[in-house]
Amino acid sequence: ADWPAPWPSLYAKAPARPRLVIAYRELGLDLTGQADPRRGGLWRNLIRELGLAGLNAVAFWPLALPRNGELVDQPEAFAAGLALFSPAITAVFGPLPPEVAAALAAREETAHLPIVTLPHPDELLQGDTEAWDHVRALLAVG
Repeated sequence: ADWPAPWPSLYAKAPARPRLVIAYRELGLDLTGQADPRRGGLWRNLIRELGLAGLNAVAFWPLALPRNGELVDQPEAFAAGLALFSPAITAVFGPLPPEVAAALAAREETAHLPIVTLPHPDELLQGDTEAWDHVRALLAVG
């Protein structure tokens, strides 16, 4: 309730206890009306291949949100959301910004959450089957 907009509405759209949280920098664009439709298809395929479709088991939680036309990392809001979700695994596609890693480490309830960093969505969209198989294998055991 203390989060600035649009965080409360993003949180309200997510399942209360997701098994998997998907995060990447551009997700803030995707969730605020500037979506790349290719990424939507990528995530639908991944969720289906992991056997999570229709289970309300996946939350999308952004690392950054657009402000004045630029993506701005939101480490505290990201960490606060993960603390509430307490997922079995968080998949960060692309690099985890150092400020976000520090915010997660500083919170007792997120310091030990399993977080894996995976290839950036753009790499997966280029059709790299080895990278895709790696992502599926890591998330299937998470």
